[in-house]
Amino acid sequence: MNWDLLRPSRLLNSIPEVLAVYAAAYATCVVVVKVSEAWSVPDALWFGLVTITTTGYGDLSPHSVTGRMAAAALMVVSWLLNILLAGQVAAKLIVNSDAWTNDEQEEVKRLLREIRARVEP
Repeated sequence: MNWDLLRPSRLLNSIPEVLAVYAAAYATCVVVVKVSEAWSVPDALWFGLVTITTTGYGDLSPHSVTGRMAAAALMVVSWLLNILLAGQVAAKLIVNSDAWTNDEQEEVKRLLREIRARVEP
């Protein structure tokens, strides 16, 4: 197994990856809260949405230890993922217009090789 892929700098480095973790955390919390609190599916979905968006209306709140642990985990995960998502969006918006494209770099390399070949005996 290539352990390099599991380094923190390699994980969650794109918007789709962050959104996938968001979806997984949301789904897990909804299922756990639904089962532990015996809520209806719409109530569990609503609670998960209100929790993951950090709105927290307070109209629904878990009372079991399991439900509270799931909600707390979702709160922490969503807080961290909000930071990562904001960073990813900012990185996409900040584009260096002066950066050379790969084709331009390859052209410069080719020209340097030609110059070296002409200069060297």
